[in-house]
Amino acid sequence: MTAAQSASDDLETFTRLLQSRRTKLIFFVGAGISTAAGIPDFRSPDTGLYHNLEKYNLPYPEAILDLEFFHEEPEPFLQLAKELYPGQFAPTKFHCFMKLIEKRKQLRRVYTQNIDTLERVVGISPKLLVEAHGSFASHHCAKCHAKFDPDKYREAVFKLHETPRCVKARCDGYVKPDIVFYGEDIPKRFDLWKKDLLEISGTSPEVVTITAGTSLSVAPFSSLPAGVPEHQWRVLINTEKVGSFRFPRHKDLVFLKDADVFAEQICEKLGWSDDLHELYLEDLEKVHKAREEGRISMTTRPDIRRLADILTKDVKVIFFVGAGISTSAGIPDFRSPETGLYHNLQKLDLPYAEAVFDIDFFKKNPKPFSHLARELYPGQFAPTKFHLLMKLMEDKGKLKRVYTQNIDTLERVAGISGEYIVEAHGSFAENHCIKCHAKYDGEKYKKAVFKQEQPRCEKKGCDGLVKPDIVFFGEGLPARFFDLWDDDAEDLTYDDAEYLTITAGTSLTVYPFASLPSEVPSHQHRVLVNMETVGDFVTPRKKDLVFEQSTDTFAEKLCEELGWTEELETLVEDAHIKVKGKADEEGEEVLKNIVKDVQDALEDTPLASAKKDESVEDIAAKLAVLDVDSSKAESAGASPK
Repeated sequence: MTAAQSASDDLETFTRLLQSRRTKLIFFVGAGISTAAGIPDFRSPDTGLYHNLEKYNLPYPEAILDLEFFHEEPEPFLQLAKELYPGQFAPTKFHCFMKLIEKRKQLRRVYTQNIDTLERVVGISPKLLVEAHGSFASHHCAKCHAKFDPDKYREAVFKLHETPRCVKARCDGYVKPDIVFYGEDIPKRFDLWKKDLLEISGTSPEVVTITAGTSLSVAPFSSLPAGVPEHQWRVLINTEKVGSFRFPRHKDLVFLKDADVFAEQICEKLGWSDDLHELYLEDLEKVHKAREEGRISMTTRPDIRRLADILTKDVKVIFFVGAGISTSAGIPDFRSPETGLYHNLQKLDLPYAEAVFDIDFFKKNPKPFSHLARELYPGQFAPTKFHLLMKLMEDKGKLKRVYTQNIDTLERVAGISGEYIVEAHGSFAENHCIKCHAKYDGEKYKKAVFKQEQPRCEKKGCDGLVKPDIVFFGEGLPARFFDLWDDDAEDLTYDDAEYLTITAGTSLTVYPFASLPSEVPSHQHRVLVNMETVGDFVTPRKKDLVFEQSTDTFAEKLCEELGWTEELETLVEDAHIKVKGKADEEGEEVLKNIVKDVQDALEDTPLASAKKDESVEDIAAKLAVLDVDSSKAESAGASPK
């Protein structure tokens, strides 16, 4: 019999066992059932957690879970807790398979080494769970063992960025989740194995034990499969043989494969595939919803209140904003992998996608940019709620400055006074000749662009090409950016006034703009509003507040907390009445139009290939200033830089 035939027969045998409603299942599971959720295991040679702890400067990798070390240095575990904390990961298909077993009333017990609580997240009843190494589900003082509120622990970890201390009088010990550290005993609940073992040692009912995703190297958990009586079926689902399965018994079934792959195969055999995928997608949706909404109630709500309290004081606000504040207006971003402008321009006959914003390329072939300018031209898009939040800050006398990477001028459209705005990468607000630098009338430029004509300088004897004052590759940033930041940085450092900086909708990867938030002195408040943590916010300061959500959602929640909702809604309504054109057009449609127009421009002229003869060195030199990390959208409707 071939190995394939043997595996097929084993799957048939296991299927028949599960089809009998009398069969009960006991699971022994480890980290391997959770890796598909994005949670690292602990012991894999290259990808395991212990292998990748250099950043914590530990005396030895396991020290991060050593009780004595925790008493002296709680910070490394605090950082680890942030990375692994429940609510960030969805259950895997194998977790869903175990839940389906419970629904059929065939689940006897799940013994898990995992601390991720994904068994709870998938909905398995806690009475059927034995978390052998503890979990994040409950918390105690490591010194006096007094219980500690889980919500307060979570708030301390994610909001205050500190390890909470015991609130019991005369204790002040560090609090930790009930994860079993080296130097601690395993939970008493683990003794349920004695009861389960006694029952399965008899002849009835028939019990199948399933060992999955574990190296069986940590005692006493590692001894559980070996303790199963020989008259009962044992199943191993793992990428390699481990423990007593290296010496298989007559009633052993071994599947050397990934736990999720096995879950899919066995559910297909049982006719449960639809149930499995429905449950899996439900769990994914719940976790995604928790990330979008749950973080507002569980994680960011206290921060919103804290931020609102700061704003009720005499405080001045400085904004550092990027593309993310404009995408909801329908303006495509520049760097997203699939939807970004640069990604879609790669399909065209350009020497490289960024050439559309290259000053040398523009001199030879201005048509591609002119066509793009027509699609992005101001007056066609309405400002977003976040833009209007900034306007409200001005109206309330709280606005100090808005530093923007965006070229869309939506800050101006929102009504923010020009004295407060620093367009770091330029904008469509003004136009100049690229040859003699003479100013060019904005209305004339707009009319020419929309007539598909290329405006030329009107100065006698010049006839140079005209373009908006957008910073192209090969051009310097506006002097206003450097001059005003020098002034504002000095105020932030030496002024007695209280300041608040809000960084929003930017990946902080394009310099020198990206360095601004990090230059804010540590005694001032900093806020990040972004879909993910970026820049030096990944190692937050004590006065940092981080909101991982859309900028419009943030604007709504903050205005609600401040009692500004009605004013915000009025501004939104007025803005949409004033703006005609693309205000209601989807960003995807705008992007398609841009790509089509640029392609048309390239087909109209032989100059599209003019720069293809440039040396690799020349192109590389220009690309050196680009943000080549396209995993995060920054310059949507914003600067090409």
